[in-house]
Amino acid sequence: SFHLWTEMSMLKHSYGNLLVSRFNAYLGLEVAMSFMHCNNIYNYWSSKRFLGSQDIPQVMSRNTFTKIRSSVKLYPKYVPDVAANDPLWHSRIILEHFIKNAAKIAVPDGPVAIDENTIRCKGRTRAKTYMKNKPIKFGIRFYAVVGWKYTYLHSLWDNGSGNKTKFSAASRYCTVFRDMKEAFDKMITNDPEKILLPESASALWALQISHLHKESQSPSGKRVVFMDNFYTRHPLARKIKQLTNNEIKVIGTVKLNSLDAYNKNNVIQAIERMKPALNGS
Repeated sequence: SFHLWTEMSMLKHSYGNLLVSRFNAYLGLEVAMSFMHCNNIYNYWSSKRFLGSQDIPQVMSRNTFTKIRSSVKLYPKYVPDVAANDPLWHSRIILEHFIKNAAKIAVPDGPVAIDENTIRCKGRTRAKTYMKNKPIKFGIRFYAVVGWKYTYLHSLWDNGSGNKTKFSAASRYCTVFRDMKEAFDKMITNDPEKILLPESASALWALQISHLHKESQSPSGKRVVFMDNFYTRHPLARKIKQLTNNEIKVIGTVKLNSLDAYNKNNVIQAIERMKPALNGS
């Protein structure tokens, strides 16, 4: 699809046809350039000392490369109804392709962590959020589940900022990973106390974490997920434990306003008892 859309763009600008082999060669050069950093594209074809490469000019001329690069399209034809409701409509295809393969290739076996990952963005889009206390203040925010030992990204999903579709983030996650639909239905039907609402962000986090168990169970029979205080909640931990048959446990700092009725009073009493105690007692 990417090749077809790019070829249509090149024909529109009278750049000629684009063979599949040439498009693949262009993609290979983009990957190679990510390893060989130069300040300017033209430097890769330079004959000056300490610049350029002997291999890149043999693959493709500079003019051909720039023509393809200026014509690359990674999204289908503009659809007003879709674009009006989903600010990331133009990136959904390649984003879902990446997410599917990341979850399929490997599953972290040891400790994992869930946290937000903000991608810097200067464009005018509803998907962009502002966070005053973050290094990247303006950006598109994702939730990521990453392995601790090899820092492998297993699960990634956007926070739905600016998304006006009638589907929640958790239900959209199930449309990409259809085998998680059963876990999503179980989470809703076996929740008489309404611990996790299906449209909440916590429901998405529970699905992302339980996806580890769905893909591959740990040989040791247990996994640990580390969270910061933005995510750590006792109801969420209970639901993750239920969805993964007691395999996944949660460790993290809990805010008092994130505790449920089962623990809040006891924790407050424990804090009051510890306040007058001396250090080391």
